[in-house]
Amino acid sequence: MRRGLLRSSTALVVILLVVVALALAAILYAIRAENERRRAVGAEEAAREELWKSYRDQARGGRSGLQAGHRFDSLAAIRNAARMHPSLELRNEAIACLALADLRPAASPLQIPGAPVTLDSSFERCAAADAQGRIQVRRRSNGELLEELPSLTNSVQFIFPFSPDRHFLPVTYSDGQTRLWDLQKKVVVLTFRVWSPYQTISFSPDNRRLVSAEEDGTLSIYDLAGSSAPKIIKVDFTRPWVRLSPNGEEMGVFSARTNEVWILNARSGQMLNRLMHRDVVRGLAWHPDGKLVVTGCADKNCYLWKLSQPQSPLLMLAGHQSPVVEVAFHPSGDWFISNSWDGTTRLWDTTTCQEVARLETVGNGMRFNDDGRWLAWYRTGGAASSPELMEVTTRCALRFLREPEPLVADGDPRILKISAIWEVNFNPDGRWLVSAGKQGVRVWNTMDGDEVARLTRYESHSAFFDPQGNHLIASCDEGLLRWRVQREDGGKPHFSDPERLVEHDSCERAARSEDGAVLAYGHAGKVQVLGTGRSFTGWPAAHFVTVSHDGAWVAASAWQHDTVRLWAATNGALAAELPCPGTADSKFSPDDRWLVTGGFGEYCFWDLATHQLARSLPRADTANFHGTIAFSPDGQLMALARSRTKVQLLDPKTFEELAMLESPLPQLISWLAFSPSADQLAVATETPFIQLWDLRWLRHELANLGLDWKPERALPSGTNSIAQSSHTLSVAANDTNPRSGTRGSTPARFFLVIGSAVALATCLGVLILQRQQKLVAGYLRLDELALQRARDLELAQRELAHSEKMKALGTLAAGIAHDFNNLLSVIRLSNDVISQEAGKSPSVREELESIENAVQQGRSVVRSMLGYSRQAADKPAFYAVGDVVADTVSLLSKQFLGGIVLTLDVNRAMPQVWGAPSRLEQILLNLMVNAAEAMGGHGQLTIQAQAQKSSTDNALVLRPTPAPEYVQLSVKDSGPGIAPEIRARIFEPFFTTKTVGTSPGTGLGLSTVYTIAQEDGLGLGMETAVAKGTTFRLWLPILRF
Repeated sequence: MRRGLLRSSTALVVILLVVVALALAAILYAIRAENERRRAVGAEEAAREELWKSYRDQARGGRSGLQAGHRFDSLAAIRNAARMHPSLELRNEAIACLALADLRPAASPLQIPGAPVTLDSSFERCAAADAQGRIQVRRRSNGELLEELPSLTNSVQFIFPFSPDRHFLPVTYSDGQTRLWDLQKKVVVLTFRVWSPYQTISFSPDNRRLVSAEEDGTLSIYDLAGSSAPKIIKVDFTRPWVRLSPNGEEMGVFSARTNEVWILNARSGQMLNRLMHRDVVRGLAWHPDGKLVVTGCADKNCYLWKLSQPQSPLLMLAGHQSPVVEVAFHPSGDWFISNSWDGTTRLWDTTTCQEVARLETVGNGMRFNDDGRWLAWYRTGGAASSPELMEVTTRCALRFLREPEPLVADGDPRILKISAIWEVNFNPDGRWLVSAGKQGVRVWNTMDGDEVARLTRYESHSAFFDPQGNHLIASCDEGLLRWRVQREDGGKPHFSDPERLVEHDSCERAARSEDGAVLAYGHAGKVQVLGTGRSFTGWPAAHFVTVSHDGAWVAASAWQHDTVRLWAATNGALAAELPCPGTADSKFSPDDRWLVTGGFGEYCFWDLATHQLARSLPRADTANFHGTIAFSPDGQLMALARSRTKVQLLDPKTFEELAMLESPLPQLISWLAFSPSADQLAVATETPFIQLWDLRWLRHELANLGLDWKPERALPSGTNSIAQSSHTLSVAANDTNPRSGTRGSTPARFFLVIGSAVALATCLGVLILQRQQKLVAGYLRLDELALQRARDLELAQRELAHSEKMKALGTLAAGIAHDFNNLLSVIRLSNDVISQEAGKSPSVREELESIENAVQQGRSVVRSMLGYSRQAADKPAFYAVGDVVADTVSLLSKQFLGGIVLTLDVNRAMPQVWGAPSRLEQILLNLMVNAAEAMGGHGQLTIQAQAQKSSTDNALVLRPTPAPEYVQLSVKDSGPGIAPEIRARIFEPFFTTKTVGTSPGTGLGLSTVYTIAQEDGLGLGMETAVAKGTTFRLWLPILRF
């Protein structure tokens, strides 16, 4: 067996060496491959970071220009970058792009057979003439033929756009006549002449009238619903162009031969207005509301006119380098487009009058479809060519509201008036927005951006609705005013005459509590609470006043004062003066936990419970202008004017930045307000414009880009965390190189060979190791068995020697006890005789009692010797160990156990054992007496009894009779323990350590315990340690008969 073990060990060592060698080779190659992979990954990460930065820079550069398609291109770059690594920086870039309008050529050009071609107002239908002069009306999406008009004798020169209801189609033929086709009846209903394919025919929106323009200046108005003769109107200029207003009641007439635009009544031809220009007019378009028109002039400019104030234009829009030849309004009215002989087409924001996009191409006959998503024109060849489509995106996250007032001063279109807006607020349902500023109080429709009411013309400082939306309250130079709000049919609000709430004029800012119960305003250097008569001393003027939502606090500040004062609204006591350098606007958080002040340099968050500064946020610039704050009603968003022109959205719970709202038109921010649903954010500015951000639509678009903000998840804010984003980098070792073939085949083959060898060596090693383990386990079992046999032999020899010794001593003890007992009997009989003869003499009686006591002590010794020699024993029977323990403890006197803490841990449910209970009692008495004497009468004595399956114990002195189960009985003391040099002799008869004192030991206690245990087949064990006590254990076999 030893030879087999040696061979297996040698084989195992050899196999392990082979495995280690192969493993080292594989490790070295793996390290090299890993280094190569890391370099490749690092290069790829660097390339990805550079690519990400290029996408970001492309988006940033694209939105900063005016080139057509810049928004589309920027959003495409942002989408690509977001797939690699979404970040807050990208989100802000996306928001800036989503605030822009844009246009670009359609991805796929129109494919319409035939020429000329025209489109209906929705761009869903098209009409085209074939070579035979037939006109076919088809569905543009699939080419389905819907209508076909018969051919006339003359060929088709051009086709005008359909009527708004697609019922009529004007067509000009080669004979110069224009015929109006009824598409349903397929008949010609009118024949007339026009001089140009552009802007010489115009339908009314209800399709009841048609106006045509002839070269000599004749305008013909046809009643399409009747058969009466047309109404003829003669203008003073030749080659006129005509445009009917959106309601069909007015028409604009102009010509390249004059610098006038005539606004005529479309029914009577009466002159309504004349719009005078510096040069001839070549284009005109009506705003969808019919109140504004835009004109294109040969002086290279566009002019925006308000027809109620025709003396001068609202604004002049300059940018073209050559005469403007055509203009067209977007269906929303927020944008219009112009083209010029300079070869550019430009998209303008009607509200801001800013150019937003530029296309380096032009076309004729420009018009938008009904929903404004497409723009069509004819590039070359007039109406005889197919139209081209431009994709238009004007749905933005931001729209501007502007006071419809002339924005020029002293009649000079180049000089803007200054018209600041100080405050804006929503009504309870969020449909209306009220503004207060230098031009008074105005109410706006948030759905379409139209002004619906103008309530004052004096400068106003504050304006807001009551909680129910039934009243509108404003503080202005006229005082504190209130209007009752009523809704007319169609939902448009109607405002009653104003009611004065205070007697005095010139009220500064005002504010109310959430329930409207507390209304505070500034006047004459004081802050006054309406209805209570309570006033708080402030500054020469209270420019900013705010009330907490619960109405418990009022705060105010003033221009160029460095503190914000806080009063308790209930008693008027000044609670705190909060330092804030510069003028500070202030707002209470929705839960009234904070008062937030916005000074020149930072925002401060003051804890209302302690009036201590809890947090501060620095502003991006430190210009001398206050910072304004707004909280959403649900407390989920906080908006700050972090810089003079940018709004930062934060999570008020974590102060995590969610987004930065940057307007394409930088404006100084004066006020912020959320709508009740938090879907919109209104931004008042120190200009005539109000910014209205559509946060709901914005988040929807950001979600499509993978950049939406979520309070539970923050986006990284920089480019350094690109490597930390969740993306997979893979550098395949076996990628195919088109030039070098299978470039990764050698490493793959190497790994295959190494892997096979390692697997084979591992299998052999496992088999040999298993055999090795079996051999080692066999040797261990044999060694353990040999050691056990040696221990058993040694123990048996000790037991045999001790047994022989005990037997001899027992025989000797029995003889001595017999003889000694005889002597004691004689002494006792003699003592009895003397006692009878002595009578009652006290001295004699005392001596006789001493003799009797000595006899009894002698008999005690005799009994001990007889017990040792087993000459007295009870009959064996089944008994409970717990009962014997209890009886034994009860035999000891309280004086004996007086200073000892006795602990009994006896399981009463243990099975009974077979034997003499008196002998177990004798063992327990000896062990307990020894323990008590070892502890000197003071200490802790523990007796435990429990069932146990095995009797294995390293401290075993006597082995018990084999049995399936045992009762283990232990006696543990807290005495000084047994010294090592005497442990081997403690079970010897007459060996004792108690050799001094009044009661010296006999040396038979533990010897008796050993003898009884040996004779009754009990197991005996001992554990002791110096200064830690001694434990004696007995194993009582549980026998089944």
